[in-house]
Amino acid sequence: MTNEREFLRELAARLDPRDPHAHNNVAVIMFKKGYPEDALEELERSLSIDPNFEPARRNLEAVLRQIGRKDDVLEYYLGKARGYPETIAKHLAAAEALSNMGRDTEALAEFMAVLSASPNETRALIGAARILRKRRDYRGAEGFLKKAIEIAPDCAEAYRLLGEVHYNTQNLDLALQELEKAREIEPDSAETYYLLSFVYGEKGMSDKAFECVEKASALNPKLTEAEELLIIETEPEDEAEQEPGGDPFHSRLELAEAYLSKGLFSDAEREINKAKKFASTPQEQQEALMAEALLYFLEGQYSTSILLLNSIPHPNTEVLILRALNSYYMDRYTPALEAASLAAETGDEFACLNYGVLAYLIKGDSALALDWLEKASDLPAAFYDKAYILFKSGDTEAASRALEEFREARGETIHYYNLLAEIRMAVGDDEGAEAALLNAIRIDPGYGDALVGLGSIYFRRNNFARFFEFMRQARAIRYYYKRDTLFLAFRGLSFDIPIEAKESLPDAEELAASGNLEEVLRRLLDRGKHQDVLALVDELLKEMPFEQNLLRMKALVYFRSGRFREAREYFSAITTLTRDDRVLLALSEEWLGNWSMALKHILQMIRENKDDPNLWAWAGRVLIRLRRPREAEMFLKKSLLLDGENPEALFWVGELLMSAGKEDEVQKIAKSLISLKDPRGHLFLGEIAFLRERYDEAASCLEEALRKGVERARVLYLMGLMAAIRGQYQAAVKNWKEVENLAYDQALAWKARQNIAQLENLRTYLKSEVSRQGGSRDAA
Repeated sequence: MTNEREFLRELAARLDPRDPHAHNNVAVIMFKKGYPEDALEELERSLSIDPNFEPARRNLEAVLRQIGRKDDVLEYYLGKARGYPETIAKHLAAAEALSNMGRDTEALAEFMAVLSASPNETRALIGAARILRKRRDYRGAEGFLKKAIEIAPDCAEAYRLLGEVHYNTQNLDLALQELEKAREIEPDSAETYYLLSFVYGEKGMSDKAFECVEKASALNPKLTEAEELLIIETEPEDEAEQEPGGDPFHSRLELAEAYLSKGLFSDAEREINKAKKFASTPQEQQEALMAEALLYFLEGQYSTSILLLNSIPHPNTEVLILRALNSYYMDRYTPALEAASLAAETGDEFACLNYGVLAYLIKGDSALALDWLEKASDLPAAFYDKAYILFKSGDTEAASRALEEFREARGETIHYYNLLAEIRMAVGDDEGAEAALLNAIRIDPGYGDALVGLGSIYFRRNNFARFFEFMRQARAIRYYYKRDTLFLAFRGLSFDIPIEAKESLPDAEELAASGNLEEVLRRLLDRGKHQDVLALVDELLKEMPFEQNLLRMKALVYFRSGRFREAREYFSAITTLTRDDRVLLALSEEWLGNWSMALKHILQMIRENKDDPNLWAWAGRVLIRLRRPREAEMFLKKSLLLDGENPEALFWVGELLMSAGKEDEVQKIAKSLISLKDPRGHLFLGEIAFLRERYDEAASCLEEALRKGVERARVLYLMGLMAAIRGQYQAAVKNWKEVENLAYDQALAWKARQNIAQLENLRTYLKSEVSRQGGSRDAA
């Protein structure tokens, strides 16, 4: 053996130092002969010659994984990332490394760090979009991809991913449009043809769908990539020849199923491929396809799994069930229920169970779900699902009985203890819940639900030491709650936070009762405790700098405090803006005088909701500010078409008419506003009376508007003018000075200052005239 190893080392030393292929191939031989460390050395040499040499990169990963050094795979990539001289390149390389290892949360943070420094970095935009798509945040992914296309209009990958996003959201026409663009740019992409086949299939264009499938199969990169290069496999070289006796097809398929049950997907794929070679009947071919579809389903490749299932000519119950589950995980709920219903009609107990669960998850129909679960009563899982649905429906007693039936059938599992804890907590038995969760952790110390459940119990007891102990354990296993609960909020906190931040923590009972940090922070905000909220949010942001809800909360605090510039900055940092975010961002821009930016956000909201009359009226208002009256009129008319009594649209139409001198028409609008209990009608009537020199009537209308808080600066300005006309100079100055102090209307403030100056000049002139004429009463 020693001579063999020395021989291979000498062979490697004589290889062409410029040929990455040769070093890769000798590394494969070394690995298969049992010398992994030597293989690693040669693979690193191959990559030093060509860092982008894909077979060597894959083989390096395979060797490190198979000798138990999985962490070194990531360390290898991060080590390369550290070698980059530029900060952006470092973050980008680290992000892609983390993404390759499935550490999506950390990868997304790195991609966002790149984009904060370089917003037009296409690789970061696409990387972030991939992660958001995997998390089913399709709107967020769509935003990144559209920006990537705007920057790089020839990027086929961006079009392809955008097409997939549209397909997942059932926008089939848009999906087809984007995928066709990807095909035009990159006509030899098998992936694009696969996706096109799904879209054409959904649209009922079966001929085109099959055509795309054939094209995709012909272009499958696995058949063409580096055929002459050696790739490391996980079996000895001669295993392929050692077929088991008897029935080789079913032997291989059973072995594949055993690997699948253990999560050994590569080994399962290898055995399925071998089984397919021995499939001699249509039934065996269908079984092999089903096994392959199950493999892709377990790996999360739902689209590929569906494609294989759709190619089975006579689907049985098992095929229908898997089709339903694939559709559910792709958020295609109608096809999921249809397939599950067809399967359940066969009377198969597992199919009945599956349909009952999906009926509850999709439709929320607990009665229907329980009916179908009764038909699967011989399956232990049916008792668990029944207990869960009863618990969520509020029937804790019936849920407890069903859960005990599950325990009798299956024993005390972690799922049993976790649901038992939820039921005990619901009835106020924290001690029983604590005991159940401790039992769950005894079975599986890394069970995240139990760790977080215990943490929340200790939090309610004000036992913060135990609370942080369990939350840190959950964090250590990279456990993330699916909702914004205590864990999400506190997973980064430690006892090192400053005293003032600790004191700003909301009352423990209040937080525990809500189970939602954001809700509690909003309550504090409503009480005017802005600084307390900022202190806590800032501490959390140190640990989670890209946490969207924390950025949103900070923006909201600044907005409520009237600090619109800071609010705008934090809203702009949010990856996926909600409708409420856009409203506040647009208001911030409007109040900062950035009307064009405000209009941009309003138009985006209109594109998402074209039937909202308030948005059309708002756009009209901003267009008036921008001195674009014709466009404003068009938007305001659209608002009134949607809602003929929309007060905002009526008011701004009145403004346009007033500026055009059409007082009679404005008077009609004013009366309509008053009938709708909108006090701005009094403002219009006051202005019209003022222009017609009916000052007593004007004063009455304006005072009514002032009492009801309408356009205070504008009303005071008009009242100042009337006082000046009547010779009440002190009252005029008093009104205008108040206008001057109302900083939100700078234009009127400037006019008020000018009027005060002119009035002072006039008074000085009049005094001099009276003095020049001898100060007589007539002169005065």
